[in-house]
Amino acid sequence: MAVDRRRSPTPPPRAAVATPPTCSVLLAMPTAASGCAWTLEVAKQSNCPAGAWRDRVLPLLGRSRMHAMIIGANKGYNANEFLTAFQEGWNVSNQLWASALQQQVRVDRKIGRYLCGICLACRATPMRNVVGTARVSIVAVELTRSNVRLLETLFARFHVPGQVLHAAAGSTAWGTAYASSVQPGEETARLTDPISGEPTPEVTVDQLMERFGVATLDSLQIDTEGNDAAVLQGARQTLSQLRARVVEFEYHGIGAWRTIPLNATVQQLLEDFGYRCFWQGNSGALAPFIRGCDYEFRKWSNLVCPAAPTPEQPQSLSSPNP
Repeated sequence: MAVDRRRSPTPPPRAAVATPPTCSVLLAMPTAASGCAWTLEVAKQSNCPAGAWRDRVLPLLGRSRMHAMIIGANKGYNANEFLTAFQEGWNVSNQLWASALQQQVRVDRKIGRYLCGICLACRATPMRNVVGTARVSIVAVELTRSNVRLLETLFARFHVPGQVLHAAAGSTAWGTAYASSVQPGEETARLTDPISGEPTPEVTVDQLMERFGVATLDSLQIDTEGNDAAVLQGARQTLSQLRARVVEFEYHGIGAWRTIPLNATVQQLLEDFGYRCFWQGNSGALAPFIRGCDYEFRKWSNLVCPAAPTPEQPQSLSSPNP
């Protein structure tokens, strides 16, 4: 699985990319070759997205009771950012969160370089509180035991409303996955073999929705180091019923993305169900995922896919106002 600012000790270079005036203009763009070219440019520069789109959609997203599911919660920055935006009385900055992390892993200085997140989440500008009276519930799913213990400590310290689950989210929930062992706070865990990996129960998003009794997710965030495609497959029922209002995930050249095509995944598991997907540019640009463009470049990048409007909510999250 937030504005994913967790990916590089030094923020990646941000080439100038033209930012269209409004998202509604993007939605009306034809599927022309020129459209493919500039959206691909944004796509290839979206590994540490700026997240400027969030200020546009937050007022539309806010409700009195909210749920977020974060698959690949790692150090918990994304959970804290969601709480900062919506939870009643929440006053924990990412800087304070990072300070608590440092206290937990201070015995191992080698891990210090991981604590801020690869995209420097600990230095992120705080998101503005939109609702202020929302009651938020977080389900944080993490692959490795070391990070689960870290998250459990932080959730307890800051009284985070939610649960931490040690599991491997994917396309099935019938067996056991095996994860590589990492130091607390590291973001490099991978699925591996039974001999070298630690056993982790498999789950799907659909299964978790039922287990925790969640009718609708306000935010489904996926960051699984290359296995996001498998997680989306395990969320088919949730997505087909538009029970996740906003979906964020990473595209990559590792893990499941090595064999699963992005274009088909977006079309079959998101667009065909009523989602509109956008590339989240590092520069703040938001570029539409245009059907017919070839986005199979297999490099680390980020997409956000809001659900289409419904009769109950006629204002679309997929066309926020500037």
